[in-house]
Amino acid sequence: MHLLLLLAFASQALSLNLTLPNPIGPSLVGRTSIELLDTSRLDPLAPDVRYRDLMLSIFYPIQHTRRYHLAPAFVPAYATYLETSLGLSSNITLTVTSAAYANAYLHPNSNSTSTSQPNILLFSPGHGNSYQDYTATLTNLASQGYIVVGVDHPFDTSFILYPDNRTAIATNSSTDTAAGAARTVDIRVADLRAVLDFLGTNATFAKQIPGVHGTLDVSSVGVFGHSLGGAASASAMATDARFACGSNLDGTFWGSVVGTGVERPFFLMSSAVHNQSNDDSWKWFWGNSTGEKLEVGIEGSVHATFTDFAVLYDDVVAAGGSVPGVAGTLGTIQGARMLEVVGEFAGAWFDGCLQGKREVVLDGPSEAWPEVEFWDLGRMNEGLIETPN
Repeated sequence: MHLLLLLAFASQALSLNLTLPNPIGPSLVGRTSIELLDTSRLDPLAPDVRYRDLMLSIFYPIQHTRRYHLAPAFVPAYATYLETSLGLSSNITLTVTSAAYANAYLHPNSNSTSTSQPNILLFSPGHGNSYQDYTATLTNLASQGYIVVGVDHPFDTSFILYPDNRTAIATNSSTDTAAGAARTVDIRVADLRAVLDFLGTNATFAKQIPGVHGTLDVSSVGVFGHSLGGAASASAMATDARFACGSNLDGTFWGSVVGTGVERPFFLMSSAVHNQSNDDSWKWFWGNSTGEKLEVGIEGSVHATFTDFAVLYDDVVAAGGSVPGVAGTLGTIQGARMLEVVGEFAGAWFDGCLQGKREVVLDGPSEAWPEVEFWDLGRMNEGLIETPN
């Protein structure tokens, strides 16, 4: 059963209204959602003939919260869809409030010394997941001064709700085979490139972000993702030079990028049970990538710990709730701490490769971050990881 639904059951039984943690950066955060209808492409995954139709959630720094309200982390229709698809009839809802203010006006933090547009990061979720499942992480990065664009990929993301109440439910997107996974990655790459095209050339589209008055500079952006989204991030970099640097959160690589690697900076962040020693795609991608690169693992984490579900689970349990069968799927690291680690290290990586800042947190192990293990070429040469031929 989907983690979101299990959490909804438990929180409803306790009459809980859950709240995601405050962001780790200095800026307050705004959030807005935009539909992107790409009439240049037919949707290869749709059950009928239609144009590719993405949903974006955009997080960005703001300076004040006057007249604005905190946005929900999940649209109610998401939980309703899960209930229906699993044949349940409990009329559950999951009320989770994010730390981002709905439709607030974009404005960098007043302490910022830059007068230019904030750097842009694109995010692609895991297969079947929505950007809604990563709201806290996207908020954390926006609070560090970035415009962060979460992309939901239709008929790959499990459920999408459009502004006019149309929906897109996952179908025809398979990652059961290497060919299927590579095909889905390629479709995602086209989606990510379309987002840059629209933000960079279509002022009417870009101005839907409150506080944006024209097109955005997309000549050098960051791209990252979880699971299949991490694989798509690497393939996007290999395909389009506008993606200046990237990061993969615990995702196996698929397609030609395994053999070619990338030439620009790339950051691998893994769970405790996943690294180059047990994923050949990581080993070969690392060996074939010629740009700056870094790999770290997070002790106590598993694949699903990169979503918001870990911190929500902790909150439900702390309130006396029981969510059977979930604990083992979320690792042992506290959810709030996991969010801090991912936000701090991903933020430091993009600060370095997009802004030229030196972040000491990336230099190696530290007492401040004892759960972060660095995997590097030195360790590979010691024989702990087999070096690719």
